[in-house]
Amino acid sequence: MTNRGSSGPSSARCLCIDLRSGDVRAEMCQGWSSQYLGGRGLGVRLVAEFGDPTLPALDEKQPFVLAAGPLTGTSAPSSGRFAAVAPSPLTGTIFDGNAGGRFGVRLRGAGVDALVLTGRATEWSLVVVERVGRDADRAVVSVVPVSEIWSECDPEGVELTASQLTTGLRTRLGPAFSFLFPGVAGRRGALVSSIRTDDRRHFGRGGLGAALAAKRVLAVAVAGGVARRPVDPGAYGFLTYEARKLMEANPLLTRALPAFGTAVLMELVNRAGALPVRNFQASQWDEASLVSGETLSERFVKGRGGCFGCRVRCTGWLGSERGRVEAPEYESVWALGPDCGIADLDVIVQANRLCGEYGLDTISAGATVACAMELSEHGVLGRTITFGDGPRLLDLLGQMGRVEGFGAELARGSARLAEEWGHPDVAMHVKRLELPAYDPRGMAGQGLGYATSNRGACHLRGNMLGPEILGVPKLVDRFATKGKSGLLINLQHVAALFDSVGLCKFMGFGFGEEVVGRLLEAMLGEEIRSQDALQIGERVWNLERLWNLAAGFTRADDTLPSRLLQEPVAHGPAAGRVVELAPMLDEYYRARGWDGDGCPSMDKVDSLGLSEIAGKLAAARARSVGSGPGRPDEAGGPAAPRPGKRGRRHLRAV
Repeated sequence: MTNRGSSGPSSARCLCIDLRSGDVRAEMCQGWSSQYLGGRGLGVRLVAEFGDPTLPALDEKQPFVLAAGPLTGTSAPSSGRFAAVAPSPLTGTIFDGNAGGRFGVRLRGAGVDALVLTGRATEWSLVVVERVGRDADRAVVSVVPVSEIWSECDPEGVELTASQLTTGLRTRLGPAFSFLFPGVAGRRGALVSSIRTDDRRHFGRGGLGAALAAKRVLAVAVAGGVARRPVDPGAYGFLTYEARKLMEANPLLTRALPAFGTAVLMELVNRAGALPVRNFQASQWDEASLVSGETLSERFVKGRGGCFGCRVRCTGWLGSERGRVEAPEYESVWALGPDCGIADLDVIVQANRLCGEYGLDTISAGATVACAMELSEHGVLGRTITFGDGPRLLDLLGQMGRVEGFGAELARGSARLAEEWGHPDVAMHVKRLELPAYDPRGMAGQGLGYATSNRGACHLRGNMLGPEILGVPKLVDRFATKGKSGLLINLQHVAALFDSVGLCKFMGFGFGEEVVGRLLEAMLGEEIRSQDALQIGERVWNLERLWNLAAGFTRADDTLPSRLLQEPVAHGPAAGRVVELAPMLDEYYRARGWDGDGCPSMDKVDSLGLSEIAGKLAAARARSVGSGPGRPDEAGGPAAPRPGKRGRRHLRAV
């Protein structure tokens, strides 16, 4: 990667806000834009710089980062994405979420690449960022106690749902602002809580809602102008046109997703024998058609929309007496439906709305209820929770969202629930993050992806759905275990790249790292070849791994639930199959240049320019005694924050 002139920015502009003192400072992180770009990559680097992998996730010393990518808010297709990064209170891993909407666009428009929140406010507060006039390089930052602008607001009250909070903040801030916030669940310390934006986009997984709420932040709001201009506007305009043409050539992006949303995958995955049913006790379901994307669209969807700059428009909108409500995505339909043995779309739609209003991750919430249903089948819960019981699901989700009754146990996730009741094998998780909607016994490569994902079980860190089910870029034997590592690693690096530039991952079905590199070249004024772009993804992936190793994770954590390793599927196309993980993991480590324990070699660390930060993380690990992933939710402060003494308004132009 080479810089073609002084006009090409190689540093990232980060605003660091100490919530306890109110101090705000702007830092130009020299060279980080070239090494990590923005979004996920920049966020991970900032967490590694300001955080400590040996401290509990909710310790006030841990940072919470919001970061946009260099392409966020530009004319590139589906470029409305941005990232939230923090240590996860659910998993104990470093954790990033990715969302669309307008928040990231306005953050970039305010001249900010990343916000870094440290400390803990003395009382519930709003963090407000505004651009100063027409100057895109200056912003006013204020930390405002909620009581000063909304005296009747009770941040910890169960009545303050997402819709009510959105209305209240919109009234007080005005239409120029975009904002995001933890829901009731997060503000009450639920480890499966999410963050929601004012335009109904979500950072769903990993308990990021609890991480933000632990800082006593009710919301972060930003008002900014247009995105920064490319260094070469003519080339950038032509390249975005070419990117759109490539995207429009894929029928998945132009027909299936616009017509039916991601739930179009339901019957496809079911036919492959990879649809988890009743807490992964089966992998095919006779009732899948009742909850398919086609059925959902026919019965409920009244219109479709998308994120900023989106040409796919995969989001379905439902008619509702309370206004427009988003339709459930594939993962949500699965977690609240087949995984719980529920085929009633009316219940699933209601359950999805409850999760959105309370701020619950639909995957973890549904999977945790499914875990409870199986525990109840074993007679160990002392209460009856039956697969297929829709009203019971809705009741339990309400309890989870309010973090009360049995819902307080469920709100800690399936791994802790199953451990507490003496049956840890019933929880379907990796690193305490619940598995998504693909049974690895029907997709071996997906199982390897789950096991090696740095944030825990995740289909978005290197999704093998493309090659193993859809045939993109080519169809491979989904049951094969040999030769999958190289393909998966490439997908993992591409995913990290897309998360770091601000593009929706669906664009990866149209174009890859070569096009992204050329877009970055026109935007930043730096020559970025396809191998340079992929190396950025590799750098991000390895830095995440180094953090997790310093936090105490080992090869033993790169595994799958014992059910998937030992219990063959009984019926369907995957009948008789289990996941043969160990040889795949050995092959994966070798392909990555890691040792047999999953530690990156010094040559690998040096080649990626990670030696300095790797040394810092290793030193933190060496200083700690008995730290590790066992109790990541026990913070050095309240998991469900309480208001303290009155704060003051902090106003700073930076």
